[in-house]
Amino acid sequence: MVLKELRPKKLQKREEKNHNQRKQQCRKEINTGNILIQYKHYMTSFSIKRKKKLITSKHTHTNTNTKQKHSHT
Repeated sequence: MVLKELRPKKLQKREEKNHNQRKQQCRKEINTGNILIQYKHYMTSFSIKRKKKLITSKHTHTNTNTKQKHSHT
């Protein structure tokens, strides 16, 4: 506390600003990291789900195509 009082006010304010900016930057990086991890996890689970869907719906694929054609005309 004594050291801060001895410093000129402008310097003190600038240091506080820098410190806050650094804090925000760290938070942003942490947040983006978490988002990236979540996104990766989502994409992997999504691709697995798609593969499973493709495997299960291979034999019913032709039926859906013909149905769609009929509905469009």
